[in-house]
Amino acid sequence: MRKKLGDAWVTPTLWSGKKLPPRSERNWKAPFAIKASHGCSWNVFVHEPVADWGPIETTCETWINATYCPHLLEWAYSKIDPRILVEPFNGSLACAPYDYKFHVFSGRVEYIYVVTDRFISPKLRFFDRNWIAQDIVYGFAVEQRELPKPPHFSELLGAAEELGSGFPFVRVDLYDQDRPLFGEMTFYPCSGTRRFVPRSWDLRFGELWVDTNYPEGSRQRFDVSL
Repeated sequence: MRKKLGDAWVTPTLWSGKKLPPRSERNWKAPFAIKASHGCSWNVFVHEPVADWGPIETTCETWINATYCPHLLEWAYSKIDPRILVEPFNGSLACAPYDYKFHVFSGRVEYIYVVTDRFISPKLRFFDRNWIAQDIVYGFAVEQRELPKPPHFSELLGAAEELGSGFPFVRVDLYDQDRPLFGEMTFYPCSGTRRFVPRSWDLRFGELWVDTNYPEGSRQRFDVSL
């Protein structure tokens, strides 16, 4: 990712290792995030100086000794070397930054959804690549507020397509704070088990997926009647 987009897109790593360093060396300036490299939603957000490190140390030890593999579908996590990471927290202390999730098919962004109020009551809203809202329910409640196009939308769109080139599908997650920032890439969002409402969107997304086992340029239709 760094080679394609450059250092400016990268959230720096303040520290990484198998076990948190001695408490005297934990001089990270709040706010910061502590997370695991080999799991999803394994994170602790620290907004002020830590008064009691005990619970955080226990949590980190649990992460290091665990294998994240929900439903046996996200097997790739089991191949990652377990590590604890410390990063600066992106966003204000009041709320998490908007999370822009770009669905990239064969190097082209087709749809984006935005996650809002992640720390309070998560909601989302789908848009197409032209930032036209779509009537899709996908796990969370639908965000009813008007969501303006992010300030650096053109850069975000271009970055997502650059990172997604060469893959039949990947979801590229980005942030837009004072500048664009990279979040993550995933090839099987929600373990591939979350349903679209209405169900017709399953087919519409499936039709965008180029199956490389078929002749170049063909698109394999997927049965969504199950």
